[in-house]
Amino acid sequence: MSASRSVIVTIGYTGERGGAGRATLDFAKIAEECLPGSYCVFATDPPQSYINRILWGLWWLLRVAEHGVVRLLFRDRVVKQSLNSFGDPRIRQLLRSPDSSMRFHLHWIANSTIAIRDFAKIPSGTLITLHDEWLISGSSHYAPDKGAAIERGRRRLLNPLASFLDRRVYARKKKAFSGRDDLVVTVPSAWMKRRVEASGVFDGAIVKVIPNGVDTEQFAPASDKRCDARGDLGISEEDFLICFGADHSARNPIKGTDLFLELLSIIAHTPEQFKRVSLVVVGGLQVAQPSGGGVRIIDAGQIRNREALANLFRASDVLLHLSRLEAFGLVPCEAMSCGTPVICFDNTGASELVIDGETGFVCAPFEVQAVADAISDLIAAGPTVRTQMSAAARKHMVSHYSLEKLSERYGDLLKEEAQTK
Repeated sequence: MSASRSVIVTIGYTGERGGAGRATLDFAKIAEECLPGSYCVFATDPPQSYINRILWGLWWLLRVAEHGVVRLLFRDRVVKQSLNSFGDPRIRQLLRSPDSSMRFHLHWIANSTIAIRDFAKIPSGTLITLHDEWLISGSSHYAPDKGAAIERGRRRLLNPLASFLDRRVYARKKKAFSGRDDLVVTVPSAWMKRRVEASGVFDGAIVKVIPNGVDTEQFAPASDKRCDARGDLGISEEDFLICFGADHSARNPIKGTDLFLELLSIIAHTPEQFKRVSLVVVGGLQVAQPSGGGVRIIDAGQIRNREALANLFRASDVLLHLSRLEAFGLVPCEAMSCGTPVICFDNTGASELVIDGETGFVCAPFEVQAVADAISDLIAAGPTVRTQMSAAARKHMVSHYSLEKLSERYGDLLKEEAQTK
């Protein structure tokens, strides 16, 4: 890195929650290793000084008020919406008066982290990593996609206003970013890169694919922990355990909860095909025990402890990732790193993580029967084949998606960009 760009300032809404938050922290740690003195600024972290804390508190109140308006206007949307009418005052000041030694790396900046009116002031040379589609769509965090069903389709009085705001937010983003060849955009998957290029928002920027990383040391196979976790769940080694869920999956329909319920009905009504099958549900999704069949459902609730989550993956024979839209898919990475095969749909970035038939199965989008058939095939394959698939999943994650690989890719990007300055 040249002397004029000696530190990376990582900016995001939070580093604590969700896959985007964890990925942001991973990037920040690598930046600190490459360029000592680099640091993070998260909108959710209160400032230290009294005056700044007052300003931050006012911004927080405005953000909460905007969130209430957004929920009222966009009640027909099943994905999250952000208008970003306001911005964290600390981040605004950083962007407007940057030190010459700083280079900014923006991550998930919705929830009024940075006001849209300040997008045009983002300094030259800034790196922007997209963790969802909010920066390239309107107010939605994922743009409409064929079959994804992100709108409920009801007719409401406020729909015209919501549509107007949606178009206006998109137009303001396009005006701020279009033609800027001094920005570098990174995305975690080729799927996401195609979405960026189709949007036309960053039509002048360099777009590069840098997959997120997974902690392959924490998320690793462990036979003793698998046995203990199964014992805690009341599951024997002869039982076939299916894991489904994601962070807040109960209130996030694009995670495929409706598809899971449809799958559950298939399993319950074909008991001979799914003998000794149990399902563990994560994320606060409460599922009623289906009538018919002997399938058992275990509600694991919200799991905040990462080791507990790793143990749940270790205990499972397969993870279902039924998201309708997903830029990457950290949960599938963590599961496969633990040696747990994954079943997903071929319509998101997550499908790029799974080698069909080797580390899991990739099904046609939203074909629930295909998912049921894949589970049935995995059960019928027997322990030897499942062990082979488990080993392949682990090897694939270590070879291509470890934090070491992320460090290598991100470090190369920083060196490459430094040489062009």
